Amino acid sequence: MAAVAFSADNIIIARTLGASSVPDYSIPQRMFSLISLMVAMLATPLWPAYGEAISRGDIPWVRRTLKRSFVLAFSFAAVASITMLLIARRLLAWWIGPRISPPFVLLLGLALWTIVECCGTTIAMFLSGASIMRFQIVVASIFGITCLATKVYLTSRYGIVAVPWATLIAYLSLVMLPCAFYVPRALKHLHGAPNRVTIATPVVED
Repeated sequence: MAAVAFSADNIIIARTLGASSVPDYSIPQRMFSLISLMVAMLATPLWPAYGEAISRGDIPWVRRTLKRSFVLAFSFAAVASITMLLIARRLLAWWIGPRISPPFVLLLGLALWTIVECCGTTIAMFLSGASIMRFQIVVASIFGITCLATKVYLTSRYGIVAVPWATLIAYLSLVMLPCAFYVPRALKHLHGAPNRVTIATPVVED
């Protein structure tokens, strides 16, 4: 559901505003998505690392790494997104010419969403490494449905500028806010049960 919510932007815009409006959103969005992709590539190895650390009972390392990865992701994404926000129009003019000139409100929404998405990625790596799946499935399902409905409604009223803002509002309220309460509790629970996660090891036959 979360994947559908993230990937349905172009379809919603095409159905609501017409296919001619899709490039006005999709091209700037691709520019900012490079930042999210870089953070995801760097954060993904933490998934098995968290699992191994939890299986060994090294919860202090998990706490430190989660905090550091969150701060680093936020710092990098903030600097990169602000830089992209400032040069986006010039970069687009150099890339595809003057045909597309996205509104500043759209670019600002994409920049803020990119920062939040990168921070959410670091939290997701911890939850997955700790095998906390039920919470993620419930949150993602509620977020996916609500995000789709919010995008359709706001896009029909305010145009393409509303798409990243709808995602941002839904993600902050339905994903990040629950995580702010759940993650500290999960860390305390792991501290009391350090061997809850096991890592599969290959069996070598003679």
